[in-house]
Amino acid sequence: MTDTPGEIERVQFEMMKRLGSRRRIELACEMYNAARMAILKSIPDGRTADEQRKAFVEKMYGTEFSERLFGDIER
Repeated sequence: MTDTPGEIERVQFEMMKRLGSRRRIELACEMYNAARMAILKSIPDGRTADEQRKAFVEKMYGTEFSERLFGDIER
């Protein structure tokens, strides 16, 4: 699903291609860190470290992966 018009998407893609690989990796890391921080801030306080980790993994990677990784740790 996308809400970006095709022409804008093409321009963005061309701009990204012009960046060096190092800068593209830096941008990817910045986006990951921004998503990580937003998820961490959304997890309520008062949970154990394991519950916080499970909640993070569930929000980042999905319920199925979280259940496989952590089993029955409460969310």
